[in-house]
Amino acid sequence: MAPTFRIFVRTAEGVEFQAFTWCRDEASGIARAWREGREFGHNVTAVWAEAV
Repeated sequence: MAPTFRIFVRTAEGVEFQAFTWCRDEASGIARAWREGREFGHNVTAVWAEAV
């Protein structure tokens, strides 16, 4: 499967980065980034997807 979205994250410190590429729908990729951010102890303040 080819990636359809790049998922980006912004932390409370203002750091923005691409977290991963995603092959499913935009909403589920964003939800995964929020969930994994919490699980790994990051202070995530924003998550968004950009089409590949």
